[in-house]
Amino acid sequence: MNFKNIILCLVFIQSTLLFSQKYSVSGVVQNASNEPVAFVNVSVEEIPNFGTTTDIKGNYKLMLFEGDYTLIFSFLGYETVKIPIVIKKSNIKQNIILQSTEIQLNAIKISGKKSDKSIEVIKNVIENKNKYLYNKSFSAEAYIKASEQTTTKVKSEKKDSNFSPSFNISEIYLKVYFSSPNKIKELREGVKIVGDKSGLFFLSHTEGDFNFYKNLIEVPSISETPFLSPISNSAIIAYKFKMIKTFYENEKKYYHIKVSPGLMGNALFNGELIIEDSTWAIKQLRLVAPKYHTPEYDFFEIIQEFETDSTNYYLKRQEFNYNANFGKSKKSGRTIVLYSKYQFDLNLNKKFFNTELSSTSEEAYERDTQFWTQFRKEPLTIEEVKFLRKTDSLFAITNQKSYQDSIDRKTNQITFTKLFVFGQQNYKRSEKRTWSFKPLLFVYTPIYIAGPRVNYWVSYEKEFKNRKNISFSVRPNYGILNEDLKGSMSYSKLYNPFKRSFYNLSLGSDFGIINGFESWIRLFSRSNFYVHDFASVYHKTEIINGLYFGVGSEFSNRRSVKNLKFDSRGDSLWGGNTQIVDFQYYRALYMSFYVGFVPFQKYIREPFQKLILGSNWPEFFARYRKGVPYFSSVVDFDYLEFGVEQDVKIGLLGNSKYRFVSGEFLTSKDLRIVDFKFQRRAGPVFFSNPLYSFQGIDSTYSTIKRFYELHYFHRFNGSLINKIPLLKKLNIIEVAGAGLLYTKERNMQYVEAFVGIEKIIRLWNERFKIGVFFVGAQSNLYSYSPQFKFTIENYDKVSNKWPY
Repeated sequence: MNFKNIILCLVFIQSTLLFSQKYSVSGVVQNASNEPVAFVNVSVEEIPNFGTTTDIKGNYKLMLFEGDYTLIFSFLGYETVKIPIVIKKSNIKQNIILQSTEIQLNAIKISGKKSDKSIEVIKNVIENKNKYLYNKSFSAEAYIKASEQTTTKVKSEKKDSNFSPSFNISEIYLKVYFSSPNKIKELREGVKIVGDKSGLFFLSHTEGDFNFYKNLIEVPSISETPFLSPISNSAIIAYKFKMIKTFYENEKKYYHIKVSPGLMGNALFNGELIIEDSTWAIKQLRLVAPKYHTPEYDFFEIIQEFETDSTNYYLKRQEFNYNANFGKSKKSGRTIVLYSKYQFDLNLNKKFFNTELSSTSEEAYERDTQFWTQFRKEPLTIEEVKFLRKTDSLFAITNQKSYQDSIDRKTNQITFTKLFVFGQQNYKRSEKRTWSFKPLLFVYTPIYIAGPRVNYWVSYEKEFKNRKNISFSVRPNYGILNEDLKGSMSYSKLYNPFKRSFYNLSLGSDFGIINGFESWIRLFSRSNFYVHDFASVYHKTEIINGLYFGVGSEFSNRRSVKNLKFDSRGDSLWGGNTQIVDFQYYRALYMSFYVGFVPFQKYIREPFQKLILGSNWPEFFARYRKGVPYFSSVVDFDYLEFGVEQDVKIGLLGNSKYRFVSGEFLTSKDLRIVDFKFQRRAGPVFFSNPLYSFQGIDSTYSTIKRFYELHYFHRFNGSLINKIPLLKKLNIIEVAGAGLLYTKERNMQYVEAFVGIEKIIRLWNERFKIGVFFVGAQSNLYSYSPQFKFTIENYDKVSNKWPY
């Protein structure tokens, strides 16, 4: 089988390899208002049937040989532009500004028996939307009320009945500042949270920008895919519109228009718009996000209302309604945001908008009833009033020591189920400390290195009011076959939550793994273990925003497992490998350093901690490890690696992730196998994290000389399949990616590519993504057979992300 052809058919990324002798012509296409124009046709006059289209951010890219060419930019509603270019052994950057043409816009007609003016209205909205994009700085006061309740259906003898076992509510009062194009600053002056806030949406403006005058609506807290606005530059192509009615209110004429996705659309809304005649401004909107792109919700709705005074147009109110079903339960949430006291054309200092997007003072969490009575803009519902009254009345009771002690006694009560299945806890509320004990059901491990073992662990955690915390754990284990006692202890302290500064101490005598990058089927084989007595310390902190530094040290006595007895019953599970790594006892001392930098890292400041929001820039990192030949230590080497990784959003075309790493041993005077650098492989059947492993490689190669590895992974998020109407209903996510590895040892050149499909499923309150992948690989040293692999991932509701 010709793997070159397979790779060409599998992954578009390989095109960069095939066009290695070509040069890129790229740029951004914008309109007269400096807005990106998506789906513009970019062709080459000298090469028929060759070209591309701009993405949702107006970017395009072509690969061409040296020579003279004429680029043609054409799009409905804009004048066609021809640009001559000359390529001479270098890449070219060519940006374009298109001028709109009234003749082409008016050429759009409505098909059907009855004339529908909705397209004409939407065209006018698009042409005039630049007036409402807030080009100057402004501020407003905002009141947010978010509530959520869980309803569970319970069967009684007569009929089904519903009850609400939980109710959560939050009120927030803040002042928010905006400046074009996407600058934001939020000062939260009052915060009241009753219950669990994890399921509440939009407690901060950092959770999403719902300005529909922009082309893309980016809401990372609910979807990794941005949504295309129904009044974007490409809306007439992507959406379907239908006039519901025309009506008058206060002597003003309005158009009520229905919005629905086109047959080939992706990440599009359903809903309605109310447009004011003549000004062509949105008066109201109600839009429902596609369930396909909101894994946390079954239904998510946005409602907005706008107002106009003599000089300004502004958002007055927005509302979010959302729900999710799991089993017999249903979670329903509603958030209302009311704006007042707008101030326009502010003259703010250039440093006012920075990487700190939101801040909350300690006093904000201590506001009394009088404060909320003054600033509460939305009346509480009857249910909310009852809930808050009940909460307030219970507050005095629940904060009494006698009550807390009674609750703690119930939590700490020793039961058979806790001891054997779920684990026993001992919690003291007044001190916020917890002892945890491993369930006895999992104490015995029948299959392990050197035979079955009895293992146990006990952990201690304590959190302080200022968010600092400490943790301590003890993990002893006893080998039945060898009658040997081993174990470890560790202690950690987070002493600066804002900078995430912590240190960790650990020591023990236990088994160590030689190659942690082995495949799952060989990870626990005999050949991958050794015995060591160790003591280590590690410290990490943030120096300045986005710059992290870590330093660690470890001392270890190491010996082979050759003198141990083994139980062969478990060997078949690990590939039947019964060999061991035999070496003489030795001592080792190490020093390690880590530096990581994320430029322009955005964050939220809480009273005692910092919540990281990420950055549009990549993360750069470097790691250095030194084998120190002092204090009876025999190891002597220097290892340095560096790399870069980033998540890149490509609008409606999906999300890309890449990771590049290069490293080598600068010196290797005394380098033992435990300290080798191994390349990670996935192993058979299962697809592993493609940013950290190779799916098709047959073994975990060790490298001493320089190596280069590159991983690329892209989720199209329906941008391809959703253009096929019959397949669109399957809600399948298409993915593709590639991996490259070059090592100076044996001059190895390895390349792999894969394509796959994923499907999101729900089990109770959890979201999972199951996937099937086809992997092809090629190397100058070995031949590889194509294979299918499978995976399942769990959605992280805290970070709102999949594992990769």
